[in-house]
Amino acid sequence: MRVFFQQRMHAHQKNIQRYLKYVFNDHFALLMTFLLGAAGLWYSNWLKSLDSSFVYGKWLLIVLWAFAVTVGRFASLTQLADQVFLLPKETQMRPYLTSARRYSSVLPLGLGILIVGAGMPLYVVLTKQTFTMFFVFLLQFLFLKSSHLYLQQLTFFQETKQLQQGMTAFFWLINGISWLLALFWTPYVGLAVAGVGWLVMVQLTWRKLHTPLDWEMLIATEQKRLYRMYRFINLFTDVPQITATVKRRKYADFLLRWIPARQQETYTYLYMRRLVRGSEYSGLVVRLLLLGVIAIWFVQGWVALVVGVVGLYLIGFQLLPLAQQYQYQPLTQLYPIKRDVQLKSFQKVVGLVLLFVTLVFAVVGSMKQVSMLHTFFFWIGLLSFDGLFCYAYLPMRLKRL
Repeated sequence: MRVFFQQRMHAHQKNIQRYLKYVFNDHFALLMTFLLGAAGLWYSNWLKSLDSSFVYGKWLLIVLWAFAVTVGRFASLTQLADQVFLLPKETQMRPYLTSARRYSSVLPLGLGILIVGAGMPLYVVLTKQTFTMFFVFLLQFLFLKSSHLYLQQLTFFQETKQLQQGMTAFFWLINGISWLLALFWTPYVGLAVAGVGWLVMVQLTWRKLHTPLDWEMLIATEQKRLYRMYRFINLFTDVPQITATVKRRKYADFLLRWIPARQQETYTYLYMRRLVRGSEYSGLVVRLLLLGVIAIWFVQGWVALVVGVVGLYLIGFQLLPLAQQYQYQPLTQLYPIKRDVQLKSFQKVVGLVLLFVTLVFAVVGSMKQVSMLHTFFFWIGLLSFDGLFCYAYLPMRLKRL
């Protein structure tokens, strides 16, 4: 069964790698570079203003690291047909689940390195300790994450509801107490508590557990995990496993009432209605808008302007596929509207979206600028880029479509 899981894992990784080149593209890398740079700059400046008297710092680390332990799902890689074809192999599924649990711990290991490492500068400022404590905290994180994976694995078995409730309470108790002792007493005591909690979790949820598998729960949990992953990938490219949804959104009808009922504005109405009702484009704009607002809030000066410009470019660039939305609709081909009129309507819709985003970025950025002169140049910079994108870059790109 271990070999069988390896085959499943290689097939799964091969399938995911097909989409990674679309997710980790140049635009995503550029956005993350500026976001991480802006967050790092704000974090560095914030640490300089702190000392050991900051009483909330350790509690902040406890909350951050305790909830970071719960990030990451158990990847069983099971499929719908398994409840029929693997049922005769149920007694041999324990090695399969062991391999799945080890595979599921790889991503949390990388996450633990990042989150624990990000919290270490704050820990050093508060306690005057050295960065060598990072390895103690990381090992504690791994003990707790392994316990969390065992807890998730417990739900895959029948007749374990009462045990699940008890072990869930036990996990959160160990998770909180270990971080509390590590930060307010000594990291080694926190590590010891996490290690003992892990041993108890292994004994009660795995070694002494001999009940049949709940195949429906096992497969449903994996399907939900895959769906969440494909939803994220679908933000960057089309995924066959995810279909676009359309919602009525009656509350947004006022956004369409300003469009005149004229033939020349037909595609303006169609593009705007697709943008409002379609989940892929409206969700994309909202998510990038929120990310941009958060990034701008923590930076000042030219850095805020660069972040705002990058956010505007990404939103405008991700809206380009909307121009082809009705290209293969027979009725739109029969309707006598020239291609140039369609592209101008699309340019108008994108311009309105970017203008709204520009105003939001400008208002948020103005709250953090140090002077009126900085605020003036921040507004001018965003509005100038908005105009260049809509009236210079966008027409050039639309001619290639």
